[in-house]
Amino acid sequence: MDRLMKDLLRVLLLAASWGLPQAGMAADATAATALIQQLEGVYKHQFENALIYGEKYRSEDIIELVRHSGDALYFRMDLQFFNGHSCAIHGVAKYHAGAFVYQGSEQRAGQPPCRLTISAEKGELRVTDKAQEGARSSCSDHCGARGSLGGYAISLARKRKIRYMPTVLKSRQYREAVEAYEKQGGAR
Repeated sequence: MDRLMKDLLRVLLLAASWGLPQAGMAADATAATALIQQLEGVYKHQFENALIYGEKYRSEDIIELVRHSGDALYFRMDLQFFNGHSCAIHGVAKYHAGAFVYQGSEQRAGQPPCRLTISAEKGELRVTDKAQEGARSSCSDHCGARGSLGGYAISLARKRKIRYMPTVLKSRQYREAVEAYEKQGGAR
């Protein structure tokens, strides 16, 4: 462990032993802000797709990430898959342990609620569907038969500034996401 990490760990342990949880909260707020700055923008990826009978066509994946608050990120994803299948989801994800975590409120009987993790790793924006061990994808209700939100990655180099921010903030998806987030107590 390098010296900086040892010093940081020492400060956090001291703060915890003195009953100062604010030090940990301040570190989380700083880390959340830094990650939002790294991720915020629109990501697009165009690629050749196909139907089962061999017809080819162009598809485009789109991910929008927008700061909602100091520790929360609005997201909208529209991902394309083979044979015209897709995944479409939007919500507000809260910072936790180095990533943004979205916890859906709706669930089907016997299935866990949708839980997505949005992170930056090895130069990529990564989306992970946090299904329980042995369970099917927790967010599969947002996807067609050949679509999945698990294990999606796109280069951070594809990030572009959102030039249509007023449109995003007025959209039905944004309003729904914020309303659901606030109902779950996320605005606290």
